[in-house]
Amino acid sequence: MRLTKALLLISLSGSMFAGYLAYSKIFANVCPFNEPCSHLWGYPTCLYGFVMFFTILILSLIMLRKYSKKLMLASSLISAAGILFATYFTYKDMSGCSLIECDYAMVLPTCAYGLIFFIAAFVTSIVALKRKSKQG
Repeated sequence: MRLTKALLLISLSGSMFAGYLAYSKIFANVCPFNEPCSHLWGYPTCLYGFVMFFTILILSLIMLRKYSKKLMLASSLISAAGILFATYFTYKDMSGCSLIECDYAMVLPTCAYGLIFFIAAFVTSIVALKRKSKQG
């Protein structure tokens, strides 16, 4: 139950962060923190991050009522996809410049912070799955 709550908090934080970035780009047409916004298929990548985090958030809310191994597995798979996604766009954003040359307001591109949230969600969901499998 504590790991489910932790996953809920991680996915809520990720949803809020990615949601703010997506809202700013889509509705205000501004990239927050004065950095370039990566796009995929015409949409800002932070929108995809928001959808993944929000999906994990919904799954976590459902699991607060009744734990489900399938839902926790789905959370781990979504966060693994998020890791691959955010890793690619972090690399893409940082390729061609060093940290000193890249002038990011938050030191790293925002995709890197999404990556951190996805790693935290993945580790939490895997630990939860392992603990539940030991308990039977």
